[in-house]
Amino acid sequence: MVPFFLPVLPFMIFVSPPPTVSAQPKQTNISLGSSLAASDGASWSSPSGHFAFGFYPKAKGLAIGVWLTTTPKKTVVWTANRDDPPITDGYLTLTFDGRLLCSAPSGAEKALSQGSEPAALAAMIDTGNFVLYNLKGVIIWSTFSSPTDASTWAEPVPGWPALLQRIGS
Repeated sequence: MVPFFLPVLPFMIFVSPPPTVSAQPKQTNISLGSSLAASDGASWSSPSGHFAFGFYPKAKGLAIGVWLTTTPKKTVVWTANRDDPPITDGYLTLTFDGRLLCSAPSGAEKALSQGSEPAALAAMIDTGNFVLYNLKGVIIWSTFSSPTDASTWAEPVPGWPALLQRIGS
């Protein structure tokens, strides 16, 4: 006896839609309450390990930023509060109430992000973007949306379409 599904099997193979492939960059999730103590290289890495977000050496202390880890010398692509003096002690924390803060031993705190609402989690993405997500999984703040004087290959450039339009005219 032939199983009932064998005659329809060829039809199912040709009619089934192709599988979808997602090109979403991989990320490493950082949960609320996570923190890093200020020290050279203390960081949250992207899944590939190509980028890191955390503390790196600057002048006679440390700065907080994103850097490319695959070069012999750290290639910094984003720095938080880059005009501030170097940090010598403290913590980088994604607080339980959803804020990304740098805190000093004296108790002073400085916000590193300006999200529109509290974050539910953070992530270091393989594109070099450090992001904060809300409860719905929507990005509410990112290093790409807070540009400095360097960028990565995946970072959108504000005003780029208008510039190209002017050049083409």
